[in-house]
Amino acid sequence: EGGKTYYLRLVEPPRSIALVFDNSSSIRNYTVAIFRALGRFVQAVQPKMEFANVLPLMAKPKFLMANWSDQPYVLQAALQQYDQSDASSNSELGLLAATEALERREGSKAILLLTDAATDGYDTTDDLWTAFGRVLPRIFTMELQLGNLVQMQQHLMQDWASANDGHYSSFRTVADLDMAFDRMSCYLRRPVRYVLTLETRFEEAPAPGRIEVTMAPEAVANN
Repeated sequence: EGGKTYYLRLVEPPRSIALVFDNSSSIRNYTVAIFRALGRFVQAVQPKMEFANVLPLMAKPKFLMANWSDQPYVLQAALQQYDQSDASSNSELGLLAATEALERREGSKAILLLTDAATDGYDTTDDLWTAFGRVLPRIFTMELQLGNLVQMQQHLMQDWASANDGHYSSFRTVADLDMAFDRMSCYLRRPVRYVLTLETRFEEAPAPGRIEVTMAPEAVANN
């Protein structure tokens, strides 16, 4: 209606973040640095705005928590209580499990994958990319550059990060890892851009009308 003031309230939907990491022997020398970086990240989780869960790569993927949490102390406890017994390198299977879990979440969705990408999950590739296209998670890959197939492993990580405007990083030192986590936090937590579209139209005022009141035949007979 013309001549009036209207106020709009824009609310950003909560973010869901799956933290997927490699615990296999090939990166065992970096375990302390990886868990330190994961701990820093979950400590900064924003209650009511971010919900996270933790998924080590394993033969039969299972999140460390039955429910996603927006409480830093709950997420830190899950990391501290994890026994680090899993030794899978199957990145595709872990990504697929995380993507399928995110499909049931509302709001924006993101996956952090931390691995050297020395993976044996090629047979899951078709299912994984189908899930990417359906769920559209932003994927932030952090590659530990080790092994004899560094170029192939890097291409894998870059491909996954490109699926939906994610970001690829590599690391070899604790400082590299901290920088990669800080960069991901910046991408996820920067202000969201909104576009408001307004459409107006002119309508002629309705013409004068009239109301006719009549009595039903039954009512007339009863009088």
